[in-house]
Formats: sequence, structure tokens, C-alpha cells
Amino acid sequence: PLPDDGYIPRIKATKNADMVVVYTLNRHQDELSIYAVNPRSTVSKLLLKEKADKYVKESVLDDIQITDNHILIPSDRDGYMQLYLYNINGNLLKKITTGKYDVTDVYGFDEQTGNVYYQAAGKNPMNREVYLTTRNGKTTCLTPQEGWNSAVFSTTMRYFIHQSSTMNTPYQFDICTSAGKKLLTLEDNSM
Repeated sequence: PLPDDGYIPRIKATKNADMVVVYTLNRHQDELSIYAVNPRSTVSKLLLKEKADKYVKESVLDDIQITDNHILIPSDRDGYMQLYLYNINGNLLKKITTGKYDVTDVYGFDEQTGNVYYQAAGKNPMNREVYLTTRNGKTTCLTPQEGWNSAVFSTTMRYFIHQSSTMNTPYQFDICTSAGKKLLTLEDNSM
């Protein structure tokens, strides 16, 4: 179902051949609906609906994680961009992040462990760190150094390439475990 003035900003494939996920937005872009659609029968089921005071940010559309059994969605409904975990039927399970900071990128949700990996401006708005929040709610900063930190995780979520820089240091690239332990420096850009 799509409003007359609405549109479809994303269609995502899933592992299930009988399900694609379709995002719809109304014209004002303040109401996002996420549907599970069977491409063979064309039957659609509303999974969840997200409303925003002003508009749903473009980054939210890219950062939504849909796994076999869960949907992880960023939302600024409480004033900060935080992460919320739903089951695949659209029932809210819990709020993952609770700090007074914005989550700025979502790297993944490990269904096996329940771990969520993301980037946030946890220390202050000028820095970015990579964080892990476990199933029981414990949050760990995996990149405690100052500056801009980002990650590219392996498909198994066991390793990541850590990219870091500061105003005075060029980009450095390290391979780390999912617990944040540095294994190898790929490039330190030293002269």
C-alpha cells in the first residue's frame, strides 16, 4: 500500500526468496513504513511504521539492518539518534542505545550473539568512536582514542578494519577483533 503522493525509497532483498523488504515514505517524508512483500504472490505485510516530527533522515534508510529474525532501526524519536531492536514481526524488543549522543553509523547486528556494532559521537560531537553493545545492554567503546574512528566489519562480525585519524595525524588502518583488540597495522601513513 502506498499513498497517492508517496514513494518507495528502498527495496531490499532478504535471504528468504519469498520476501523482499520495501520501504515507503509519504510525500512529507515524516512517515516511514517497512513492509515484507512476497514477490510471487505480491502480498505485503506491514512490519513497522516510524514517524518523525519533521522528516525521516536519509541516513536512517541506509542504516536499517534486517536479519532473519530482527530489524534494527535508528530513530531520533527521543531527541538523539538511537538504536531500537524489533523482531521480524515488527514488535519492539528493546532500545539498544540510551546515551545522550547520536549514533552516526550502523555496522551490523550479530544475530548469534545479540551484539550490535555502531559508530557514535559518544565523547563529544567532534569525535566518532566505534561501539559494541551486547545483548545484556553492556556498551564498550572499541576505539577509545581521540579523533575520527570508523570500521568495516567482516561478514561474520568477528573482525573489522579500523580507520582512524585526527586533526594532526593522517589516516591509519588496523585490523582488529570484534572486541577491539588490534591485530595488525595495515597502513600507518608514517613518512
